[in-house]
Amino acid sequence: MKRLISVIVLVTLVFMNIVPLSASENIPYYDGVSSGSAMLSISDWGIALCTTTFTLWSTLIEADVEMQLVRLDPTGWTEVKTWSEHFDSSTQGAITMSKRYAVPQNGIYRVIAIADITTVDGKDHLEPYSIGIEYP
Repeated sequence: MKRLISVIVLVTLVFMNIVPLSASENIPYYDGVSSGSAMLSISDWGIALCTTTFTLWSTLIEADVEMQLVRLDPTGWTEVKTWSEHFDSSTQGAITMSKRYAVPQNGIYRVIAIADITTVDGKDHLEPYSIGIEYP
């Protein structure tokens, strides 16, 4: 009897820890944007390539994009360099911003993008960020 109860408890615990895939998916809904991403790579010479891309469902009316290169300090992420760009109306299917910057010191870096995008289908606000990259 103890063995049966132990098996039932074990099986119950196993099933309680299984999360269905749909519960872990986080697919945001946007009016005119299908996706947004921020990417970072750092060369052996310390040159950071910062890129952000937003793919659009519909025609762009205007967009304001800010891209930040940040460094992890003991108190959190600290801004190293910021670029801003305004995009006017376009029928292209994407907005891309790409910049290079020499990182000033060793550490962990990340790119954060903040975008306000208006398309014929509505307004979207996105804030994608890259994974942290350690240099060197």
